[in-house]
Amino acid sequence: MHPLLGGGVAVTFGGDELSTATLEMLFTTETAAADAYTQLNTGHVFQLTDYSKTTTSMYFTIAGSITRTYQVESEDTWIVTADIQQVVP
Repeated sequence: MHPLLGGGVAVTFGGDELSTATLEMLFTTETAAADAYTQLNTGHVFQLTDYSKTTTSMYFTIAGSITRTYQVESEDTWIVTADIQQVVP
């Protein structure tokens, strides 16, 4: 990741060994789901950390669509889904 003149960053993608995935996040409030959706739409590099499984921790950017869906069958449940690409910061 490299800072750009005038703001923002340039991300250097690595070779084929970097992961792509679909990230699904479950929220129990509409506000939290909307906040996550808004943050993911900023174009920033994010860090995904799983303290129990360090091999899944990574930096990523959005590499496709982002959706926010209300789960009608359950009360107060929203899912934010995003296509992501692992990057090397």
